[in-house]
Amino acid sequence: MSSDLDAQWDALAAHGVGMEELMQKIEDALTEIVPRGWAVFNMQSEVIAQAVGLVKTDRGGEADELLADQWETSTYRTKRVCDRVSSMGAAETTYNAMFLHRARLLRR
Repeated sequence: MSSDLDAQWDALAAHGVGMEELMQKIEDALTEIVPRGWAVFNMQSEVIAQAVGLVKTDRGGEADELLADQWETSTYRTKRVCDRVSSMGAAETTYNAMFLHRARLLRR
């Protein structure tokens, strides 16, 4: 019983460390990227992390280019928009059909 409890405490501690690292990444994004005029939501986490690293090493111009590419050339943003559009009006069949059609048009 004691070793099982110890294992659970260890797992809980490891989870806490993981959450602490995640919170630090969010804080870094908000303090380094947002003041540069970027909204960090709906962007790939890896790209945000790279941009934060670039800003912290005084390479803000490169960070801006990387973030701009995320919005301009990436299919990631298009996928996110299409996912949102296709889920609009889900509770109402008439509206949902219209939004599904719009999402199909966006994907072209």
